[in-house]
Amino acid sequence: MSKENLKIGIENDRKRDIGEARTYELLVEDFTILSRSVDWDGTDFLIERFDTNKHINQLDYPRFGRIQSKYRTSDHVEIKYSYMYETLFLGDIPRPDFFLMIHHDEIGESNVIKKRNLYFLTSEEIHNLLTEDYVKSNKSKNIISISITKLGQYLIEGTHDERRASIFKKITAQLDAYDENIKLAYEKVMVLDPDNYPIDEQFEGCFVEDDYNIAENYKIVKKKAFEVSKNVLNLSFNLRFLITERDPRTFYTFIDNEGNPNSETLQSFGEKVASDMKEFIHVLQEFSDKAKKLS
Repeated sequence: MSKENLKIGIENDRKRDIGEARTYELLVEDFTILSRSVDWDGTDFLIERFDTNKHINQLDYPRFGRIQSKYRTSDHVEIKYSYMYETLFLGDIPRPDFFLMIHHDEIGESNVIKKRNLYFLTSEEIHNLLTEDYVKSNKSKNIISISITKLGQYLIEGTHDERRASIFKKITAQLDAYDENIKLAYEKVMVLDPDNYPIDEQFEGCFVEDDYNIAENYKIVKKKAFEVSKNVLNLSFNLRFLITERDPRTFYTFIDNEGNPNSETLQSFGEKVASDMKEFIHVLQEFSDKAKKLS
């Protein structure tokens, strides 16, 4: 390594350390900061709130914020496109849990810091700035380039505690909205145990022809639907895995050495779904015919 490259490397390490130290100081009193061994998708700090809304907090998914920290004395900063966006079937959308904290020092004579500026942006805010000439995106090069001194509206001013409070409020509001969206999606997609959704009491003990108990048989229909939905979810999970996996060799995890499907293969899940669905349709049709007698 040349002396010039060594000097650049040392300077980059120093800037990273300064930025991360200042960021840590602004987060540590309000969030749990999870330790990590390496930078993960632009995450210098993976944070979790001390307390969250209880009805949301009971859901089985992580609620983390990902903070990327930058320290600069120049006007220019770059972040990776892939850090800020996730690719879904509708296209690339800003990651709602991604935040960018920029520490920008104005340097005066004799290399003395005149002013310490702090900018804090959500991924959505950065995305909305792409229409401005000072924020540019180049997906093919995996770069988003930002001119720092044009980010006046995102400048966090005040004392240390005032800045900390502003950042806490912004992160909390963003993650609350993110939680609520996930909660709605979770309720629509995840399998729901029918035991948690009792049948209206007016139908308990209600019989139609041939002493057909409406409530009891409706419970059977619900249970059958529950079994089908669990297998559909397993099939969907495996299909999603296959679609997103980039290594073709991973395909072999779906079959054994003799070319036969293992117990957790796409084929076995597909066959199980087909079998369960056939049985479910039979039970549902019988119930539907009987339930018509109620009207």
